[in-house]
Amino acid sequence: MDRQLKYFFNFLENDKKLSENTLQSYKRDLKQFKRYLEEYGLHYNRVKEEDIQNYIKEMQEKGKKASSISRCIASIRSFYQFVLKNKKIKVDPTANIQSPKIEKRTPNVLTTKEVELLLKQPDNVDLKGIRDKAMLEFAYATRNESNRDNFIKYR
Repeated sequence: MDRQLKYFFNFLENDKKLSENTLQSYKRDLKQFKRYLEEYGLHYNRVKEEDIQNYIKEMQEKGKKASSISRCIASIRSFYQFVLKNKKIKVDPTANIQSPKIEKRTPNVLTTKEVELLLKQPDNVDLKGIRDKAMLEFAYATRNESNRDNFIKYR
């Protein structure tokens, strides 16, 4: 598996041109998965869907967030698609694996006071300040119809 991981990371870095941060995430996820396989005596090219499901279950039991598990599954899926394309495996064990549902958080909304403070920040003494103020006012005023009405009240 080490050789295939090396080829895969090289592919991600040189062909896919992934950012360093994304590349490090792939490496971390796949090295963790490799340790799991070694712990259970599994070889990467004999992994079955059930093995992947068990790995997901183990991550959940360790308290990993759904977003982390989902990213990890994406890394593993990419790896298996790579080795499938390079004919190192015949069947992709991740083909039917579903990522856990990620809870959507509600956005934070600024209070009237916070909006007023934000819009007062840029100084109107130079061109940069005038530009910055115009951008803030434009961004805030065009968010949606109801906010546009509220914005007019603030001025």
